[in-house]
Amino acid sequence: MPQPIYPPSPPSSTTSITSIIHLRIRTVISYRGALTRGNTLLYLPRPIRDRIYHHILTSEPQYVNIEVLDKASFALPEVCTVDHIFHHEVTQQILRHTTFTIPSDAAIFNFFAWLNEFDCGVGYGLLTRLELVGLEMWEKDEFMANAARLLWRCPNVKTIRLVIDLRDLVFVVEDGVWKLDLDALMGKYDLESLTRMAGLERIELELVPLMALEKRLRRMKNESQEREGMRSRERGDKVRLENFWGLKEWLEERAVRGVGKLEVKCPSMDELFGQGGIAMNE
Repeated sequence: MPQPIYPPSPPSSTTSITSIIHLRIRTVISYRGALTRGNTLLYLPRPIRDRIYHHILTSEPQYVNIEVLDKASFALPEVCTVDHIFHHEVTQQILRHTTFTIPSDAAIFNFFAWLNEFDCGVGYGLLTRLELVGLEMWEKDEFMANAARLLWRCPNVKTIRLVIDLRDLVFVVEDGVWKLDLDALMGKYDLESLTRMAGLERIELELVPLMALEKRLRRMKNESQEREGMRSRERGDKVRLENFWGLKEWLEERAVRGVGKLEVKCPSMDELFGQGGIAMNE
């Protein structure tokens, strides 16, 4: 008696219970649902809403660069008060496109508190731009420096602006040319942690504006040129403000790159003080 022919068994599913649990539910709101909630903008697709948020944020300068204070939190745009979905989506846009200025250790801890409250810490992965003012946050201790800890928790940061007080730098004179004592600098501050960020694309080195900053910089340049004549002048073209007295090359050479190259931008005298500046005797 011939055996019955059964259809082949369906392929076994590769979807596990765990993967189902981790699926994120995408909220789709109908026009009727948005109308019922009193907010018809929720019916618009998310990319369209993001364009609206971007227009709102770019029209308000205080959201292009936000300074994180030591204690108080910063105010979000009024649109965040309209709906909790708006609050969540606008905050995501701010985290992705705003430069956050961190001026102190206390500000870092305040920033941690705010990021921990937003969507269970998802905000750490959304940050792309940071400005860190001063070297105190980088001081080495038995524990990780607070600035290094912040960078470790923000793996997707692409651009970091590092604003340094000239008085915190240690200089030496070699062959009549001023240059940074990088061994002393790295012995005190954990700037090497910048070179361990695989996703970092750009570092912008800046100087804290001081009353006598221009005079001091021009004096350093003139002394380098006068000490050893033309020999120092030739070397002074390589070790100067435009490469942050050797720090630019140090960072670029030690950067751990997965793909691409780390760019380190340094200021120039013209950018800091304009083409006129203070006339000093050469």
